[in-house]
Amino acid sequence: MLITAGSRGVGCMVEVLATVAAAVKRKGGLPLILPAMGSHGGGTAAGQIEVLKHLGQTPETLGAPIHDRMDPVKIGEAAGCPV
Repeated sequence: MLITAGSRGVGCMVEVLATVAAAVKRKGGLPLILPAMGSHGGGTAAGQIEVLKHLGQTPETLGAPIHDRMDPVKIGEAAGCPV
C-alpha cells in the first residue's frame, strides 16, 4: 500500500507515517512510502528522498521502504493522450 509523504511543515509527520505503516503491516499489507512533493528536491526521486531524510523521514524511522523511482509508466491512452 502506498503512503504519501511530503515536505509540508507537519510537526509530527514521522509519527503519523510510522503509525500508518504499522497499521498497514498489522492488516497484512506491505507499506511503501511515496515521496509526493512535485518539484521539491529538484523534482527527482533522489532529491525528494533527501528532503524526507532532512525531515527525519527514513525507512528506519517510518518502518517502511521509500519508493526511490519516479519513472512514468504509460498504461494506455485517452482521447489520444497518454495515460
